[in-house]
Amino acid sequence: MADDIIEQQAETQVAETQVIEPTVEQQIAEQMNFRLNGGEPPAQSAETTETQVAETTTTTEVPEFKFQTFTEKYGWQNPEDAAKEIEELRQLKANPVKEELKFENEKSEKIIRALQAGKYDDLYQVLHEERQLERLTAAEVNKDTANDIIKLSMQIKYKDEGLTEAEIEHKFKKQYGIPKEPIELATESEEEFQDRHNEWKDRVAEIEMEKIIDAKVAKRELEAAKSKIVLPNIESEADEGYLQYKFNLEESAKVAAENIEAYKTFNPKSIETKIDFNDEANKIAFQFQFEPDTESFNKAMEFVTNPESKNPFINQDGTTDRKKVLEALYFGLNKEKILLEAMKQAKNATLKSQLPDNSNSGIGTRFVPQSQEPNELHQWMTAAGVVK
Repeated sequence: MADDIIEQQAETQVAETQVIEPTVEQQIAEQMNFRLNGGEPPAQSAETTETQVAETTTTTEVPEFKFQTFTEKYGWQNPEDAAKEIEELRQLKANPVKEELKFENEKSEKIIRALQAGKYDDLYQVLHEERQLERLTAAEVNKDTANDIIKLSMQIKYKDEGLTEAEIEHKFKKQYGIPKEPIELATESEEEFQDRHNEWKDRVAEIEMEKIIDAKVAKRELEAAKSKIVLPNIESEADEGYLQYKFNLEESAKVAAENIEAYKTFNPKSIETKIDFNDEANKIAFQFQFEPDTESFNKAMEFVTNPESKNPFINQDGTTDRKKVLEALYFGLNKEKILLEAMKQAKNATLKSQLPDNSNSGIGTRFVPQSQEPNELHQWMTAAGVVK
């Protein structure tokens, strides 16, 4: 009996344990879902599973690739154009074009190139001499400026001999040196000393006068030397391309100037058009003549003689009007052919207008209405005897 009660209690405890364990696990799962769901009660497991499955199976549609996008944005007509331009850009990046320096004038160019070549001493010597020349040639010759003018003149005169500043100073003192002022000796009287002192003053005045005269002469020499200042001319193999480029620019400018002068010799009569027209079958013969009017001729002259004039072959967006260029070129090369064809067609149209008009009664002739003024072509035909 006791054994039966113990077995029943054990079975009851096992049953309770089996019932409680799933409940605890379920509570734990619900708490976790509650926490993971941001504090909101989780949805039913079936719905969650369906949503997860739906999300897992949903795919993002990839838009279809269209090359037209690149054509509109970059102007590429096909992949080959894109590959070609990309390759060119890579080549340009790998070998960038060296931008050429632009100089305001030849002097600026020589100074920069001398600095690039490291000719600092040569450049300083030339610029220092140029600065001295500008200062002294602009100064008035007097007691204060005479020394500097003469010394600079000596430097230029003896440049080829390579005299140093010390040697120039020595030569200057030897020629224009002022003797020391005398002092009174104990063995001489006051009158004797005064005589010697007066002689010294006369000699000083004479030297000063000689310096003023020589400085005025030297100043004229400095004026001439100022125009002969030459900056260091730097040439190297690396600059051959630039020198050729510069030469081509100079030649182009020279040719352009010659062309402008040649164009200026023309006038409207110079480009007058004369074409003989002869229709033997209809006994029509005359000479076509056209001389440009002054206004239109001047517009054409402005274009060929003034580089700054507005280009008539440029569109509003700055691109070249190729059709207009081709038309002008074609007309220029085939002017006589075009005008002869125009006169031929005008002649045929005029003759046709003189034929009897049989569209209504079959009788009658087509005439120019009395109210209509005869045009220039009609006048030509009248003169040629085609129209009465």
